[in-house]
Parts: sequence; structure tokens; C-alpha cells
Amino acid sequence: MIKQQKNVLLALNWKHPKLHLGVATFAREAGWHLNASIEYGGSIPKGWTGSGIITHRGVPIIEEFLKDFSGTVVSVTPTPLGPSVSNDRKATGRIAARYFHSLGFRTMLYYCPHLSKKNDLRRQGFKEECDALDCRMLNIRPPAKSLQWSAHCDQLVAQIKKADLPAAVFAFEDIFAAEILDAALSAGLRVPEDVSILGANNDELICETLKVSLSSIENNLIKVGYEAAALLDRLLDGEDAPSAPILIPPETEVIARKSTDTYAIAHPGLLKALDYIKEHFHLNIFVADVAIAAAMSETSLRQLFNKNLGHTPTCEILQRRLNLACRLLEATDLKIDDIAERSGFGDRRNLHAAFRRKLETTPSDYRKQSLSSPHSSF
Repeated sequence: MIKQQKNVLLALNWKHPKLHLGVATFAREAGWHLNASIEYGGSIPKGWTGSGIITHRGVPIIEEFLKDFSGTVVSVTPTPLGPSVSNDRKATGRIAARYFHSLGFRTMLYYCPHLSKKNDLRRQGFKEECDALDCRMLNIRPPAKSLQWSAHCDQLVAQIKKADLPAAVFAFEDIFAAEILDAALSAGLRVPEDVSILGANNDELICETLKVSLSSIENNLIKVGYEAAALLDRLLDGEDAPSAPILIPPETEVIARKSTDTYAIAHPGLLKALDYIKEHFHLNIFVADVAIAAAMSETSLRQLFNKNLGHTPTCEILQRRLNLACRLLEATDLKIDDIAERSGFGDRRNLHAAFRRKLETTPSDYRKQSLSSPHSSF
């Protein structure tokens, strides 16, 4: 007997090309008929009937629509209302806190204008990790919606300045981080020297097109969309729903760009060491070379790094090299051997080992994943 084609509605409350791509990839593989009209028309098709829906639960307009739907629903945000697949928001928050801590920040700010403290898991993870690292976390209150843009910016900047400069700001997602960046620049603050800013989702359409490119956490939304579609497919085939939300961890740590390319460090020797690494990491340098540039012993250098940044000089060099290698894999068609040489790893073997150890993938697979994004960084 021929299996009936599954008719699925994609009904999201916000747009993200990576999430859409993940759903569409599975739909194509499974032979679905996917109705994505709401993503372009902006309204749920009245009287729609079909096999299942991929959506956001908890949104009033969507919940109203679902009252009359008797099929299967999977959410792409964590919810107690039914089966869901989402990125691990707490893990994203924890990564952000660890990243700012590694840059020397001990007071960090968080900005999300549309979620309460109670239901914002990303904020909770950020706060928990700040507490674990003995750092202070402050919330930036969203300005009133009725304010003109200049007054809106003034309120944001006033709260940032209360924390003392330089300040570190983590925003719930890239569009809100861009809002902070615009406000800071309009007030004459320097990014990243006065305000270091980090977003989430790594939306290249935003991150790569600002006056100062935006650092972000890659939340693996392509996989979230794909796995949400795969779960819906299994449920439609009769599989029992999972007892808890399925959480997809972030794909990498931080995709570092100019908005966080600074350190909250007062020690002149440590600053010299960091500047030396920044300028020479792509060369065949060792900790001894960094110590000489900073005019201190290797032992003192390691102690300063661990005390102020929570990691070693070797880790700092490695992370710089990894960041450059990732950017070259995303934005060029250079051969792996050339990327290994340009980023300071020397050869393919060292590059491969670093990717396996730190990112749990290979350079080739990382490139394939980045090229599958609709907004590859060229």
C-alpha cells in the first residue's frame, strides 16, 4: 500500500533562515508537503487541515489557532504544552558568562526586552554561571515602547554606564545585541573598548553587516529545525511523545568578531602579553615568546593568565587560531592545508586535532555545515 504523503504546516512566530532550512531539509528528505505560507504572508491560513504543525507554543495567536486543530504539534521552543525540540538556552547563557569571564570581565549585563526573568532560560543559565564564577550580573531593563529612538538609546546607555566601563553585555539574540551596539555607538561609546557586546544565534545577516561586526553564539538552529521535523515525523508514525523537551546544545562556543575583541584587564604586563598574542598567534609562537614580550617569567605569566582570565596562555593562542580557522573555512575556498598554515596550526594534522578536541568536529565537516547555512559569510 502506498504511504500517504504527510501534509505539514510551518507556523512560526519569528523568522530565522537557519531554523527554516533545518525543517525544509527534513521535509525534502521525507517527501512531505510543507505549507510555509505563514512565513511569507504573515497569517495562519484559515481552515487549514493537515497531518501536523511545527510552531511556537505559548504564543496567543498560535494557541487560538491550535484550539481547533486535532493533529500533532511540535514546538521549536521549550514548553510544557507538548512535545518540543529547542536549542539549550541555559547552555547558551553559561557559554556567554564563561566567555566574558575569559576576557577579564567580572561584572556582566544581560538584555532581553520580551521575556520575563521567570521564563527566560537563557538569562537563568547566564546568571547561574556568573554566580559560579563569582561574577556580578545585572539586568538591563527594556525602555518603554512609546519612546523615540534617541530616548530609547539614552535609557539603555544610562544603565550600561551604571555598571562602570568597560562593560560586558550579553543579549538574548543578535537583533537585541545590535540594538545595544547601535545605542552605544550613538552615545559616543566605543565598541568593544567601552562596551563589549555578545549576541546569540549567529545570524550572519545581522552579525556581519553592522558598523562593528557582532560576536555571537552559534545555537545550531539548523539542527533544531531538522530534529523538530524528525520528531513530528516519528509522532505521526505512532511513536510516543518524549517525556521532556529535546534540547540541542550550541554547536560551538563563541563566534568571535570585533564587538568583543578587547580585555577588561588593568595589569600592563598581561595586556602586553595579550597584544603580542593578538598580533602573532598565526605564527609559530610559544609561551616563552609571549613571556619575553611581556617582560616576565613564564611562571608569572601563567599565574596572571589563570588569575585574571581563568585559562593559560596556550589556551589563548589556541582559541585565536581556532577563531581564524573557522572564519577561513566559512568565508573562503582555501584548502585545509593552507588554512592550517595561515591560522598558525602549521599542518592539517594539528588543525584536525584541535577541531576534534575543542569543537568535536572536523574542519571539513565544519565547512560543510557553514555552507549549508543560507547566510554563509562571504
